[in-house]
Amino acid sequence: MLYKFPPPEWFEDGTTSRLVLIIAFWALIIGIPAGLLGLRIVKLQSRVIWVVAETLWIIASIILAVRSDDFLGMTFLLVLLFVPFHVGVAVINAVVNGFSSPADFFGHPWLEWGCATLVAFISVNFALLPYYSTPRESGRRSQCKNNLKQIGLALHNYLDEFTKFPDIQIRSEDSEPMSWRVGMLPYLDRKADFANYVPTATWDSDDNFLISKAEVGQYLCPSVPVTNQKDRAGRWYSAYATLVGPQTAFAAGKGRAIPEFTDGTSNTVLVVEACGQQIVWTEPRDIELTDKNLGINQPGNKAGQSNGSWSSFHRDGAHTLMGDGAVRFLSATTDPRVLRAITTANGGEEVGNY
Repeated sequence: MLYKFPPPEWFEDGTTSRLVLIIAFWALIIGIPAGLLGLRIVKLQSRVIWVVAETLWIIASIILAVRSDDFLGMTFLLVLLFVPFHVGVAVINAVVNGFSSPADFFGHPWLEWGCATLVAFISVNFALLPYYSTPRESGRRSQCKNNLKQIGLALHNYLDEFTKFPDIQIRSEDSEPMSWRVGMLPYLDRKADFANYVPTATWDSDDNFLISKAEVGQYLCPSVPVTNQKDRAGRWYSAYATLVGPQTAFAAGKGRAIPEFTDGTSNTVLVVEACGQQIVWTEPRDIELTDKNLGINQPGNKAGQSNGSWSSFHRDGAHTLMGDGAVRFLSATTDPRVLRAITTANGGEEVGNY
């Protein structure tokens, strides 16, 4: 059985609990004035209309604001819509209760209630702004893109020092295979972490267990749900990996020098998002590129996994680091022929626009 990636039911971890807490808070905000003003509203119909209307309005507002990438913009829009919404409810209330004059209409407690709720809505939303505003998708995508830019800079600094990109498994005569992600730590200002890695021991040995549990922000995509960030042993997965295969930038696992990129570095992939591969960041493993797994966000054998060469928890696509250091966002519907063309360093294909 194959599972869609990312899971269609995926909901940002923690959002549900925040939503329940905020709605519960608003229930109190609604309930208190409802109880107090209910003493002044004689007819039961009025109380029912207002309690139901206010409750639906607040719940809908919270959901829209929490799920919006632009929290402040959505709150402002909801405030603008607040007045016509309450006027409409007031008209319904007037029809139901048979208000006979404008004085009955405008002098009714609905006006006090509406104004009080509007002030409370604005005040509470801004008071809870730090709680609401965890990074939204646009912010997460920006952070992910910046991570790849930092990785690209590290790879190019390595290139300047050694005249070629690193092998995906860095090793010497007396060391075990070490992932390029570990080797790039000094170039990512993580020299202390690099010093804690024992190259003469395997990546999954006890000697290197603690370092695998170190959180290296440059290898983490903030869109990945908490449950998909670590393995059962608590070791962090890397959100990024290289592609290995004939004519790739890391053919046979070896990094190329710039003259070998005859297709141009701007047309050749260096690193891709690989959140669905669940590769521990210290693990000397990357993605063997085949015709079968060439694609973005292909389904996987388990929930939260993907068999594709690109896999991302961003909506509709994945980021890609090109050989010149640029980061591009590729749509999940990108033509496989284009994907094939940009994975080769010297394939001679016509890439075109993508």
